[in-house]
Amino acid sequence: GISCYDALKKEYFILHAAVINWSGDIPGLTKLMCLTGHNSYQGCRYCNIRGIWSNHIYYPTTPPNNFENNTTYDLFALPNRTHEEWQQRLEKIHKSKVGKMRDTLVNKYGIIKRNILFNLSTTRFPDSFPIDIMHVFYENVAKYMLSHWMAIRTFKTSLDKYWKKMDQIRKTIPTALGRPPRNIILHHHGYKAEEWAGWITMYSLPLLKDYLPTKYYKGWSFFVQAVQLCQKKVITMDELNNIDTLLLKFYVHYEREYYKFSANRLSAMKMCIHYILHVVASIKRNGPCCTTWQFPIERVCGMLLPLARSRLHPYKNIANNVYIIELFNHLRFYKLAYQKLLPEKTIKEYHGLVFTTDSYDEVFYSPMQQYTLKRSEIKKIKEHYSTYYDVRARQLQSFDSQGLKFSRLLTRN
Repeated sequence: GISCYDALKKEYFILHAAVINWSGDIPGLTKLMCLTGHNSYQGCRYCNIRGIWSNHIYYPTTPPNNFENNTTYDLFALPNRTHEEWQQRLEKIHKSKVGKMRDTLVNKYGIIKRNILFNLSTTRFPDSFPIDIMHVFYENVAKYMLSHWMAIRTFKTSLDKYWKKMDQIRKTIPTALGRPPRNIILHHHGYKAEEWAGWITMYSLPLLKDYLPTKYYKGWSFFVQAVQLCQKKVITMDELNNIDTLLLKFYVHYEREYYKFSANRLSAMKMCIHYILHVVASIKRNGPCCTTWQFPIERVCGMLLPLARSRLHPYKNIANNVYIIELFNHLRFYKLAYQKLLPEKTIKEYHGLVFTTDSYDEVFYSPMQQYTLKRSEIKKIKEHYSTYYDVRARQLQSFDSQGLKFSRLLTRN
């Protein structure tokens, strides 16, 4: 353990920590777990499904019609890996001599070598390595689904109508729902995980209803409902069973309508699609998805990257800068030093043609003039406040339409 100080009790104690899971994207966990990777025949870290070669390796549970490899996997009884099985296979690889025999076993089991994490009793392979829905759902499945739809002629011709409808509602989207989505047709290559998440759960079903063929729309709705449940911070057993049912329905729909059990469409069965079948097992073992997804790590990486200014010693540079930032964060506990380095802000004053308030950083500047609000502007203001305070617009008190209109706004000192 580590010796730590309890400020409340004013005494030292020994802090013991136990790592219960390891999270990351698919390539990251491949390296961490010492696997051959998601591009190998044994690409899944959760089960023993064998990939099929067709200019690349793909992972359908049902092989294409009239294909050489006719191994079919039961969706309700996949050949899942276990911790004990993992250890037995590692022993076989370790005992085999370096050369052809070893390479054959590595290719067969998808395991390169023994991982140092086996020394931790709290780590179980592969149970302790949850599926990150940020990468699997938001940045992979959603992106591939859109590419499938854009190949449909009837859908492609209606893309302009789709975005016009989307553009009309942008101005009415409450700020509580986050940033309004960008044009997904033009900017989907630059969409980030947060934008994909919003598009999946809030915008896709209402906007695709009139433009996507019914069979594809219904199948997509299974996925959307499952994602909405996966995002919850507390998931009950009934909800977990519902997620399982919805994801299985979506997977069956995907194989039937997009893959169609055709060798020419085998490229549709990527590893991210296969991992849909293991999401529920991952939640059962590691808790809700929000406890293991990569949003916090991505944000921390975004904070750390600007701190690395030394090309010769980047890691030392990051460590030193983080240490200095933490010293500044602790300054508020030293009142005298804090007051000298960070004195209190002076109360804002305005006069003449300048207006501001203490609760905002922005400042209005001249020139200014008397202005009467139009009906459309009053309506938009009422819509904003009715959304913000969660009341009907009719219940809002009327306000004076006369006021001052400033020409300039200073947003930052």
